[in-house]
Amino acid sequence: MVHSLQSLNLWMYKKEPILAERKINKGDSSPFIEKYQLTEKEITRALSFTDFYLYTKDILGNSILFYPNKDTPTKILSKNKKLMSYFIKKIKETYEKYDKKDDFVVFFEDRSFRVCAIKNSMQGTIFALRQTNIEYSDFFKLDLGKRVEKELMHERLNKGGIIIIAGSPGNGKTTTSSALIVSRLEKFGGVCITVEDPPEYPLMGSHGKGICIQTEVAEGDFDKAIKVSMRSYPTGQRSIMFVGEIRDSETAVEAIKASIDGRLVVVTLHASSAFNAIKRIANLAHSAIGDEAYHMLGESFRVAVHQSLSVKGFGGNFEMNTEILVNNTACVNHIKSNKIDLLRNQVDFQSKRFESGRSVDYHGDDD
Repeated sequence: MVHSLQSLNLWMYKKEPILAERKINKGDSSPFIEKYQLTEKEITRALSFTDFYLYTKDILGNSILFYPNKDTPTKILSKNKKLMSYFIKKIKETYEKYDKKDDFVVFFEDRSFRVCAIKNSMQGTIFALRQTNIEYSDFFKLDLGKRVEKELMHERLNKGGIIIIAGSPGNGKTTTSSALIVSRLEKFGGVCITVEDPPEYPLMGSHGKGICIQTEVAEGDFDKAIKVSMRSYPTGQRSIMFVGEIRDSETAVEAIKASIDGRLVVVTLHASSAFNAIKRIANLAHSAIGDEAYHMLGESFRVAVHQSLSVKGFGGNFEMNTEILVNNTACVNHIKSNKIDLLRNQVDFQSKRFESGRSVDYHGDDD
């Protein structure tokens, strides 16, 4: 399964040379033409890569860009001081706008960057930037695989439960989650409320039969935001909640609680495999409410997907690797009895059943 670079929002190996001495059309009204001999779109293409650092000894002082990958197109930024100044100004203004939050998003015309402020370095503030796409992707063009597509779009999930999308940072968890939410709203309708810090994709508004309401939460207030969202759903409507990332015990507990009463809750989580994702959210919840966490998660668990990316050839596309677990009877029993390590065997077991054309015995369902 191979992604295009654009569909994955990863640009580290993509080089797009910019014609700095281009012929300017008289009808072109872009304000960046006069300053840089570049349109704003060309400026953002000059930033067509991911993962780099903006070093500032002082937020108001001079800045230096540091790129972890030597093949990124650095010349335009390093040689064009006005362009560099514009880029730094945008980041600084956004940083100040959000009261110097540790995590925020900077938007350009056709690019957006998730920014993490590292405030405690020995040389002042450092901004770590990762590029994302400014538009959500088509779920069925993410090359997640037929089985993952089928399970995540299954009608049975309208009854509620929790979906875990796991992986390492920068491997497309939010891309997959956002595309899934839009596809389910378009097909099944309902209301989705997101709980994010910060929102990465513009999901707000109508999507076919459904509607999405995006919310940005204060840092550390995910659990409170979930509780507020729970009171905001209309009666009798299919409902979805998206929790941007499970980071602590309180959020884990509230996400599980939200998924028990007929609401579909999609969460992202840092984990190295599908079964480790289940283990991590169970352990987080257990530290807050004890053994009850295993029973609650067993009842609410529906699907866990782990995804990872690998480069296929230098300068080529990325390959998506996925692993999936669904709530068959064995998985549910293992979770409830805190024998989560036994889920390792279920990954291969379920995969072989799918490949042989046999169905999965979804626990508690008649499907």
